[in-house]
Amino acid sequence: MSKIKLDGDNVETVRTLRLRRRASQVGGIAMIGVGIVHTVTNSVAFALSGADGSWPMFLLFNPGLSAVIITIGVVTWRQARPGSGRWPARVVIGVGAAFCMWTLVNVLSHDARLVWVPIGPGPWVLVGTPALLLSALLPTGVARRSV
Repeated sequence: MSKIKLDGDNVETVRTLRLRRRASQVGGIAMIGVGIVHTVTNSVAFALSGADGSWPMFLLFNPGLSAVIITIGVVTWRQARPGSGRWPARVVIGVGAAFCMWTLVNVLSHDARLVWVPIGPGPWVLVGTPALLLSALLPTGVARRSV
């Protein structure tokens, strides 16, 4: 088995691809965590509210929104595989990053201490926002050279 000798450009490309892969994995886990936390907290709140909550609103905004968030997490996780990186997946990841950024701004504007509460969205979006941005914006591979 021969060893591959990398020049400076290829080493940087390999580092960028590794960073993108790790960012996709972390972003995917963060989005799946947000989806699970959203489902648990809203289910408990709905159960405690008694007759105050309506079933259609619960079904739309609890399992419906959580399914969308978890789907974005799965797309982001699958983006970490080598050879992936098509633009529709990047758009979905960009939407997830925008959602995380919006949620993070809302959490910080109301009470900055909530960022550290694990049952809320704070730590998940604090980690997920930069990871999703890196996953969506970093290049997917080595550019092909025309001969």
